[in-house]
Amino acid sequence: LDHSVNDRVALSEEMDFLRQYLKLESLRFDGGIHFTVDADRALLDEDVEVPALLVQPFVENAVWHGLAHRSGEKRVAVRFTQVDGIVECTVEDNGLGRGFQPGPKPDGHKSVGIQLTNERLQLLAFRLGEEGRAHYADLHTTDGRAAGTLVTLKLDVQQR
Repeated sequence: LDHSVNDRVALSEEMDFLRQYLKLESLRFDGGIHFTVDADRALLDEDVEVPALLVQPFVENAVWHGLAHRSGEKRVAVRFTQVDGIVECTVEDNGLGRGFQPGPKPDGHKSVGIQLTNERLQLLAFRLGEEGRAHYADLHTTDGRAAGTLVTLKLDVQQR
C-alpha cells in the first residue's frame, strides 16, 4: 500500500517489493518459481528513485500468462541496468510465450493491467523524449520452440 501512494520509490524498495510479490506468487505452484531481482551496483550506490509499481504488472503478466500453464521449472528474472544514462528494466520468463492462447476466462474477465501500465509509460516517456511503452521479444530454443518472453522498459529516474 505504501507504494500505491508514492509516485516514486527508491530502487532498492521497488526491488524488495518485487521479491515479496514473487515469493507470494511462488506459493501457488508446485516447485515454486525460481526468480531473481537484481540491479547494477552503481544504481543502488547512486540511490536512484524509479516510478512506483510500474514494473509489477509486467512481472504479474509473466507469472499469470507465461508461467501458469507451463510444466517443469518456472523462472522469472528482473534486472535493472543503466544504458546510455537511462535505466532499463528487463523482465524475462521461460513461459510458453506470447503465442500461447489459453482461451477466454470462464468469468469473462479481461485483463487491462498491461494496457493501463503502457498508458502510464507513455506519460512518463515524455520526460525521456522517446516512445514510452514496453518492448517485447519472443524467446525461442535453437530448434524454434517458444522459450519465454523478454520485456524491456525504459524508466525515468531521479536521484534521491
